Amino acid sequence: GNKKSLGKTRTIYKTLNPKWNQSFKFRQGASKANAMMKKKKDKKNTKFDHNSAIVLAIFDEDNFTEDDFMGAVMIPIATCMDDPSMTPKWYPVMPQWGKLYCKKASGELEVSLSVKGRFMPNMIRGNTFPLNCNLVSVGLAWDMITTG
Repeated sequence: GNKKSLGKTRTIYKTLNPKWNQSFKFRQGASKANAMMKKKKDKKNTKFDHNSAIVLAIFDEDNFTEDDFMGAVMIPIATCMDDPSMTPKWYPVMPQWGKLYCKKASGELEVSLSVKGRFMPNMIRGNTFPLNCNLVSVGLAWDMITTG
């Protein structure tokens, strides 16, 4: 799967109830975004396609050893379009993300998430697309090639 990191929060020390209050933004191309929006949860609502979900992986930071995986929250991107108001929601912490597993994973994360789509016209030769503003001017030119 695609496990591209979109950001990392700062570490919150000595608490079982951390509050990060951080924001991250990312952009996705039109074809990838369309594919992400169409994918849904499985019928049992237990698995997500990692390529169509935002995954918040939780780790316990260690200074001298590898950070310990503590669970992950998986938010299907398609469900985020249902609520553009960014209303915070609680998501359960899952014990597994790919090959990472934490048998003691528990709890929930409160997350506010907004997904915005922009209409991007697909221009194909021969088609027209009206521009409803005076800010864009498009011109077309040909070069004459003579043979002989």
